[in-house]
Amino acid sequence: MRTVAVLGATGSIGGQALEVAEAHRDRLRVTALSAGSRLDALEALVRRVAPEWTALERADDADAARRRLEDAARAAGVRQPRVLVGVGAGARLAAESGADIVVNGIVGAVGLEASLATLARGARLALANKESLVV
Repeated sequence: MRTVAVLGATGSIGGQALEVAEAHRDRLRVTALSAGSRLDALEALVRRVAPEWTALERADDADAARRRLEDAARAAGVRQPRVLVGVGAGARLAAESGADIVVNGIVGAVGLEASLATLARGARLALANKESLVV
């Protein structure tokens, strides 16, 4: 069983990656999700997927966002959720989550840091972010 982190989970690429992972539950388990600023959408995904790690790059109230995501993870059965909130949270998730495969669907050049963090620890990078290639 390979573990998967989906960066940009609330976007189109992230949604497609989650569909693939769900279709192959016998081989893939999503253990980490990140989003830019769509807290409500990420919270719903956390309740559905039950990842051990969750990251949100931008929040009006970081502490409130962290509590909501922790509560969602616990409601989904995660005992010790790891929630990162703030600039660079997606890259930290890529570096620290330990996922075997990191799907990088972060839009724009900001995705470069997460790609580099993934490669630095020797994980497999599934790149869906062209800016990381041209920056």
